[in-house]
Amino acid sequence: MKIAAVHNFLTQKRGAELAFLNKVIGLKKRGHEIDVYILGASEDFINDFERWGVDVISSNFTEWKLVGTTYIPLLNNLRALRKIKKIARGINRNYDVAFVHHHRYSPLIFPYLRIPNVYYCQEHPRLYYEPQIKTKNTFYDKLRFFYLKFMVFDKLLDKYCVNYACVILSNSDFAREQLWRTYGKLAITNYLGVNSEVYKPTNVEKDKFILSVGVLDPAKAHDFVIRSVGLLPERKRPEVLIVGDGPAKRRLFRIAAENNVKITIKKDVSTEEMVQLYNKTKLTAIAFVMEPFGLVALESMACETPVIAVREGGLREIVTDNTGILTNRDEREFATAMLYLLKNQKIAKEMGKKGRERVQKNFTWKKCAENLEKNLSIAVERFKRN
Repeated sequence: MKIAAVHNFLTQKRGAELAFLNKVIGLKKRGHEIDVYILGASEDFINDFERWGVDVISSNFTEWKLVGTTYIPLLNNLRALRKIKKIARGINRNYDVAFVHHHRYSPLIFPYLRIPNVYYCQEHPRLYYEPQIKTKNTFYDKLRFFYLKFMVFDKLLDKYCVNYACVILSNSDFAREQLWRTYGKLAITNYLGVNSEVYKPTNVEKDKFILSVGVLDPAKAHDFVIRSVGLLPERKRPEVLIVGDGPAKRRLFRIAAENNVKITIKKDVSTEEMVQLYNKTKLTAIAFVMEPFGLVALESMACETPVIAVREGGLREIVTDNTGILTNRDEREFATAMLYLLKNQKIAKEMGKKGRERVQKNFTWKKCAENLEKNLSIAVERFKRN
């Protein structure tokens, strides 16, 4: 098939962006001709695609902001729409199927597509549909609530556009159910993967720290991990290493000080360094709030490091009893699970081995691409019938 792959921006190597990269490469490996259409991309991403013979067509779109990272949704949507309509005209003339990825600006293309198409929705726009997590910063919480009141049009526009998609894909059964409640359309689960040739055990000596990975946002709940570690006996209390960036850094250091926990925060960590961190830590702690999938868990498991996670969202589909421990959102219960694995390294090592086996069997990019190919074919058949 000749495929047009559409995404918003590829500037930082984070979960959704890396997932898109690996899906495109996976389809290319399966013999499809594929081009990437993007609103903006870094040279690093463009080089990654070009190494696989994938052309990147960038619109060089720049978002308008009020201050910092506060965007102007309505104006940016209207500005992006001009670019996207132009992209759609080229796609309609030259491709067999369109593969549209993630949310925000990319769904704007669906009303203008005249060919079979698939929407891989990493998650519904959680900002519009889920309760907002309070941070005890009254000014910040009030400002966010005030801002959300002016995003109703953005929410309605997203829902209107997604209704034109031939097929919607989700990254977990949990996300599939969310998408049904959001859009009233039944999605197909197409699990993500991990490169187990990159994320693998390196047999390095374990260090005394617990790893927590994710953007510094309340939904990633690094504060929960810190407070849980603070409940461990002081002489057995490990350091918490957080990999991520965002506005909540000062808040996390304050919480760490209040709970007598030493933390280090790293950002801009390369894949190679990330693999080493997964190998050096004794366990990866994941307390994400209703996370649709949880790629961090797969990366850790592929490196034979067990995972302790809150029993929520898509993580319930990844972590099993023999690959890690799932707990309620209870800091004391989470701390007990951490202490159990820290004390029983033989059990932790066995869980790590089982985790890698589970990843290699169920969660590889090859398997993800195979399923994606099938789902693109389903879109073609549905389009013909309609």
